[in-house]
Amino acid sequence: MFYHVLGCQNLPTLPTIAMELLEKTRDPDVSMKEIARLVQSDVGLASRILRTVNSSFFGLSKPCNSIDRALNYLGLKAVKSLVLGFSMVNFSRCMKDRDFDLGTYWRRTILSATAARLLAVSTRACDADEAFTAGLFQDMGILALFIAIPEQYAPVLAGAPECHTRFAAHEAASLGFNHAQVGAALAEKWKMPANLVAGIRFHHDPDSADPRFLPIVRTIALGGIAADTMIVPQPGKSLAELKTRAAAWFHCEGDEVESLLERVNVAARELADLLDQNIGQLPEPQEILARANQQLIESQITTQREAVELERRAAELQTQTMTDALTGIANRKRFDALVAESFRNAAAGNNPLAILFADADKFKPVNDTYGHQAGDLVLIDLARRMKQTVGAAGEVCRYGGEEFAVVLPGCAASQAAAIAERIRQTIASTPFDLSAVEGAPRALKVTVSVGVAAWEPDAGQPLDSIEQLVQQADQAVYDAKHAGRNRVRVYGDQPASASIPTQGAFPLLLLQRDPLTANILRQAFIAAGAREITTAQSLGDARKRLSQWRPQESAAPGGLVITEWRLPDGDASALLQMLSTPPWGDAWRVVTLLDDDAQHEQARRACPQATGLFRKQEIASDLAAWAAARWVEFLQGLRTSQAA
Repeated sequence: MFYHVLGCQNLPTLPTIAMELLEKTRDPDVSMKEIARLVQSDVGLASRILRTVNSSFFGLSKPCNSIDRALNYLGLKAVKSLVLGFSMVNFSRCMKDRDFDLGTYWRRTILSATAARLLAVSTRACDADEAFTAGLFQDMGILALFIAIPEQYAPVLAGAPECHTRFAAHEAASLGFNHAQVGAALAEKWKMPANLVAGIRFHHDPDSADPRFLPIVRTIALGGIAADTMIVPQPGKSLAELKTRAAAWFHCEGDEVESLLERVNVAARELADLLDQNIGQLPEPQEILARANQQLIESQITTQREAVELERRAAELQTQTMTDALTGIANRKRFDALVAESFRNAAAGNNPLAILFADADKFKPVNDTYGHQAGDLVLIDLARRMKQTVGAAGEVCRYGGEEFAVVLPGCAASQAAAIAERIRQTIASTPFDLSAVEGAPRALKVTVSVGVAAWEPDAGQPLDSIEQLVQQADQAVYDAKHAGRNRVRVYGDQPASASIPTQGAFPLLLLQRDPLTANILRQAFIAAGAREITTAQSLGDARKRLSQWRPQESAAPGGLVITEWRLPDGDASALLQMLSTPPWGDAWRVVTLLDDDAQHEQARRACPQATGLFRKQEIASDLAAWAAARWVEFLQGLRTSQAA
């Protein structure tokens, strides 16, 4: 379509005298007399040039009554600029009988060209007359497009954005090219100077221009923004952009820009008269500045309101991601972040830190007998009672299932034990109301086992990591359950129960295709406390290894498998299904590593009941911490299944 526009036979061309002038001025040795004779050969054109030269637009100190003198006063570039300017007027006359808003076109063109000329005069960045000429021709591609493809281009014009600076992008989205490219191609066809062609082609994209032509291109672009500032109903953004770019490109201060608008207002009116164009009533500069400042104030207020709203939403979202949906208290993610922060603060300030784990006793029969609605009501009330009991001393979190955790910064073991006992008594003393659940008793007695672990800097206890303290609290919960439930145990007050083997007795199988990856995982789990570790590279190999650890043949009551989803002889679904059925039972855990989201979806579809799915990229940043967390989870799950 672009070449169709350029080849259109209906496009007007420059008058012969303008083409001859361009041809002659390409010769650096052309004489002024020769140019004068050429211009004087068109009496009407010569008369219009003299009228323009003697106007205040050029500000000559003495009247000029001949083209010879005009050339001497103003120079060749100024006269050439006027010849081409009047030629542009002739070029646009073919639009009068078409459904085209020629008044709006010339209004913007005259304002842009005038602003470009005045900018060039004040900044001396480029020749003022060449900037003026490029400004007059910058949008001629719009005329060409409307003549060549009116049916396609009229809707593009109708949907044009308010600010002309965004019009080229709007055209490109609809046509694949824009008016600046069409105008530059026509200028090249007419053999206009390269700097004028560049000004036309890049006035909407100055940064793409050849560095040689950057000053004139930027001048034309600023002229266009100045025109927008004087035309659009809401000039705030245009004025701000004009000041920003003028400062960045030509080191113009804000008051210089405002002064420019005042001068453009006056000069554009006169230029419109000289070109016989009606550009309508122009707003006064002070009115433009007042509207722009009001708009900027309103925009700042809106921006501040939006920032406050964004902060509110972000805080709300953060709260949601850290809150358990059922109970309304902090969730596991919040617990992990809180214990990490509390550990750092305790270590830095040499202050005590305690953690409680509270696990509802024999909770599974509640769900199995009365349904999950009853179980949910119990969990909600458990959370409420614990939160009221703990108060400001710490934060209660739902750790998972029916297990709750409490972080108590600044609490020594004795203080934490007292809080734990109050929690136990509060829960045991009052039955839970299940009257809303059909088939359930009106009141149900529920108890909890509570484990306490504390670090006291003055007690000489080493504390290598927060995972160690979490594991101690978990061990204390198991001891409380093993001792008969509905009681509190503080870690270290009595030996841990001998019914659960030591950490090193639990088997760990690393099912990984890559031996290097298996070795890296092995080292991470050794650091976490695992000892009986073996590896496999395929499902077949894994079955052989697992056969050595069948529950009835092993001293260990359970084990942990870390597997990849994709294996040489299938995927991990067969392994997940095998370890979820007898004789393995709940004591064995499987953690599956996934390459991407697609594998995650495959795992979910193949094994809907699967837990422990992790994407590899999520764990790569801190593998040691991840391995320690998985080992602690495995031990906690194993002890819970043994004690339930």
